[in-house]
Amino acid sequence: MTSSGDHGGAAETAVRDVAAALGLPDFVYIVPRVRKGKADREVGDALLIANGAGAVVQVKARRPDAMDDGSGWLTKHGRKASRQAEGSRRTIEEQQRSGKPLTAFPVRVTNLDEAERQQAGLLLDHDVSSWPTIIVVDHPGVTGQPVPDPSAFWITLDDWHQLMRGLRSVTALLKYVRRVLAAEPPLHVPLGQEQQRFLAVIEADARAGGTAGWLTSEVYTDPVGAQLYRELVERVWPNDQSLPAVTLSNYRRVVDFLDATPPGAMPRLGRWLLAKRAQQAEHNGHASGLVILDQAWVLIFAAATWTEPSDESIFDAVLAALAIVRSAEISTFQGYPVSALAVGHLVAENQHIDYRYVLPEGPVEPTQRERSLVLHNFGLFDGTQRTVVPLIAGPQERCPCGSGLLFRECEQSVPSW
Repeated sequence: MTSSGDHGGAAETAVRDVAAALGLPDFVYIVPRVRKGKADREVGDALLIANGAGAVVQVKARRPDAMDDGSGWLTKHGRKASRQAEGSRRTIEEQQRSGKPLTAFPVRVTNLDEAERQQAGLLLDHDVSSWPTIIVVDHPGVTGQPVPDPSAFWITLDDWHQLMRGLRSVTALLKYVRRVLAAEPPLHVPLGQEQQRFLAVIEADARAGGTAGWLTSEVYTDPVGAQLYRELVERVWPNDQSLPAVTLSNYRRVVDFLDATPPGAMPRLGRWLLAKRAQQAEHNGHASGLVILDQAWVLIFAAATWTEPSDESIFDAVLAALAIVRSAEISTFQGYPVSALAVGHLVAENQHIDYRYVLPEGPVEPTQRERSLVLHNFGLFDGTQRTVVPLIAGPQERCPCGSGLLFRECEQSVPSW
C-alpha cells in the first residue's frame, strides 16, 4: 500500500497538524485542486509560506505493519514525490502566467464558514521557482536508508515532529531547510537521523559569530520558556475568534515578525517576559523593556494595570509611541532603519490579560509629544549598552528629549503614564 488510502491521508494530516501546532497554523497552507485534462490534481500535500519564503511539502506513507525494508518503496515513491513537487511549482507558475493565480488557505481557517475562509486566503503570486521540496516519509523500514534525491529535504514523520519541537516556527523551519540544502559539504543524513543534523547546525552556529545563537537546544531543555514566548504569537488571533480583531494584512505583518524570532532566543525571551509580568504584578503598575532580536528587529514590551474603560485607548497610544520612538532611536544609532514591534499586556483586576500589538509601517518620525512622553516615562535608549537608561539632566539644563524646555519644566509638563 502506498500513500493513497486512509494511512496516506492520515500522514498528510499529521504533517500539516504538527507544523500548524508547533509552528503556526497561519503559515501552513492547503491549495485547491486544479483541473488537468480530465482529472483534478493536488498542488502539493501542503505549502509552507512565511516571511517571503516558501516550500512545497510532499508526504509518502505506508502501513505501519509493512514488512519490507523500505528501500525499493523509498526509491519508487521518493522519485514520485520529487516529480509531484516540481509539478506543483509548474502549476502555480502556469496559473500566474494565465492571470488566474491560485489561492492557498491556511490550516487555521479550515473550519470557518466559506465567506470567512475566502477572506483569509492568500493569493499565490509568489516566485516559487526556488522553493525547496520537503519530503516527509512514514514507513517502518526506511530508518537508516540514504535519501534517493539529494536536491530535496527528506525527513521521517517522527523526526518531523521532533524537528518542529526544536524550531517552534515555520519561518525557522524554512530557514533550516534552506541551510541544510545549501551547506558545503552537504548536510545529508540517513533517514531517521535528523537529530544529528540538528546538532550539526547548532555547532555551526556556535562557531559562526554572525549567526551565533540562531539555533540552540534550549527549546528542548526549556519548553516552558519557549511556550511563554509562543503565547505572544498565538494570542494575536486567539483560537476562540473566527477572524482576528485587526485587518488580515496587519495581522500577517505582526505574526510574520513574531515567527521570525530565532528559535535559540525564544526560551530566554519567554523567561524575560515572565519576569516583566512579575514586575508589573509586584508593583501593581507598569513594567516595560526591549530586546534587540537581531540587527533590524526590535521587540518592545509593556504591561499595565487596567482599571478604567479609557485605559485601553491610552495604552494603545503609549504602545504606538514606544514603537515609533524606539525604532527611531535605534535606527539613528545603527545608521539604518529597524522594525520595532510593541507588545502590550493590559492586566485586569482578575489577572485576565488583554494582548495588544503595534507594528508601525516603515520608518516613522516621532512627534515631539511622543518623544517627550516616552523619554520621560520610560527612559532613553543607550546604544552603547543596548538598553534603556533614565532620562537625566540638571533642573536648569535643556531637556535631552528635545522639547527646548528646561528639564524641570519639561518633566512637569509631560503626563505620567
